[in-house]
Amino acid sequence: MDIQLQKLELIKLVVDTNDQIIIDALQTIFDKKKEEAWRKLSPEQQAAINIEIQKENQADTADF
Repeated sequence: MDIQLQKLELIKLVVDTNDQIIIDALQTIFDKKKEEAWRKLSPEQQAAINIEIQKENQADTADF
């Protein structure tokens, strides 16, 4: 099975489920992957990303 088909089948399963435990488990998996990727960045890379996030947040609030 190719990955695109597998992803589509997983999307359907997620959309069709009402099981909060499954949704929470999936969220935990994705959160852990994000944390893992963040930890692999150097402190300088993390700082640069944080600065850009702050700039974007300031730009978003300036529009109001």
